[in-house]
Amino acid sequence: ASLRRLAGSYPAGHPTIAQKLKEIEDAIAGHLRETPELRIDIIHGNVYVDGVSFSRDTQSHAPIVKELSDLGVDSIYIREGVRPEELLAEVGHR
Repeated sequence: ASLRRLAGSYPAGHPTIAQKLKEIEDAIAGHLRETPELRIDIIHGNVYVDGVSFSRDTQSHAPIVKELSDLGVDSIYIREGVRPEELLAEVGHR
């Protein structure tokens, strides 16, 4: 969600976007070292990561869950080998 906002506020190639992409890439890479796919699902307003309820601090998730729901997104699957430019291209198309 934050990458989407940044992509709408800054021109392509801006250092702020590159920094956020690096943060996301690092977080994803950590997860993908243990499994070949990261699955995030939103079911009835609840967030699940790889099928396990991710209920820590659900109040802070509410704005992100709403934004994704408003976009029609209820699942995000990220597979091993995803490139940062693919993530950026996806948020640009929403």
